[in-house]
Amino acid sequence: ASVGRNEESESTALLNPGDETKNKNAVNDEIRIRLKEVHGIETNYGSINILTRASSMNKNHDGRLWQNLMCLWILFFAKLQQEALLTSLPIVTPYFYGWSPTWNGMFMAFLGILVVGSNLLLSVLVSRYGWKDLYVIKRLQIPIFLACFLLIPLHDVAFHITHMIAGSIILFLVANALESFVMSYFSKIISKKLARGIFNSGFLATEAGTFGRTVGNVLITTFGNSSAFNLLRSLYGTELLGCVLSLILLYQSRNLK
Repeated sequence: ASVGRNEESESTALLNPGDETKNKNAVNDEIRIRLKEVHGIETNYGSINILTRASSMNKNHDGRLWQNLMCLWILFFAKLQQEALLTSLPIVTPYFYGWSPTWNGMFMAFLGILVVGSNLLLSVLVSRYGWKDLYVIKRLQIPIFLACFLLIPLHDVAFHITHMIAGSIILFLVANALESFVMSYFSKIISKKLARGIFNSGFLATEAGTFGRTVGNVLITTFGNSSAFNLLRSLYGTELLGCVLSLILLYQSRNLK
């Protein structure tokens, strides 16, 4: 009897071969609808390829999320470093070197002039060698580390002026250059929905920079209650920890890319 039923079912499938195809199409249509609702896309792949595509898209979504967080953090951190440097110079230089407000103003103006020349030089190098934004962002983390080490006084007796000048120049120039490359990279990876809405890359970058300036001033106010030595050590020691976090985000975004 069971053999007869199997033969009957096989003969029915042979007589109605379109039923199985309709069932598969119904399943595929349901998967397409779910993908469109969750991810906002339409696809014509088969069910297995659709599921594979969805898994790949989830991984790409995680990678984009880490990359967006990385860009916002680096923009925030670059503005924090610039604000902390420019705010701490009028406090530190009179204590260590007896600089007047005029000398401080001249040094800050010198830093601003160097920014223009360094950005022009870096743009020429990028155009010539075809460096990608993320490549430059990773390489610029090294001089930021070096500048923070130079700006931390190792002895309580004196803080050599060459360390202060070299560290200030490197930190200010690299932080400004880093900002431009991160902005360029951020505008390329941000979601299309966000790019068309209010919270676009320009708005998010501006708010991250504003928040970075605010936090930089808060750090100066917090650490400035003690001596100039402790101010520099606490300020740039905190920035070294920020550099470590930047490297972690860069590494995490690379793995999920």
